Amino acid sequence: MQSLAADGYAGLHLLVHSMGSRVLMNALPLLEDILAPSPETPGAAAGDVGGAAAGEAGGPPRMRLLSVTLMNPDFGLKRFVEEAAPRLRALSPLVTVYGDTADGALGLSVGGGGQRECG
Repeated sequence: MQSLAADGYAGLHLLVHSMGSRVLMNALPLLEDILAPSPETPGAAAGDVGGAAAGEAGGPPRMRLLSVTLMNPDFGLKRFVEEAAPRLRALSPLVTVYGDTADGALGLSVGGGGQRECG
C-alpha cells in the first residue's frame, strides 16, 4: 500500500474472503498508520472527499480506503461488532459484509468458546 501511495494512487478498494478477513483485522493498526481517515470520520479534513488527505508535517498525501467488502468473513461476530467494524468505518465510508448461511466451511469454523462467526 505504501508503494501504491508513493506511485500516486489516491484510493483503494479492498475485497476479502473468509480467512482473509483475519488478515485484514490483524493489519488494522498498520492500515490506520498508512491510510487517511474517512471523510465521514469526526476530525477528518472538511471538504476532503475526492482526493487523499495531506500527510503529516507536509509529507506526501495519504491514500484513502474507498470501500471494504467482506465476503463470508471468518471472524468472530462479537469482536467484529465491538472492535473491528468501528475501526473499519473510521477508515472507509463504505463497509459491506456478505454472509452465506449455506457456506459449509464457515459453518465448521467456530471461534474460541463456540462464538458465532461474522459471515
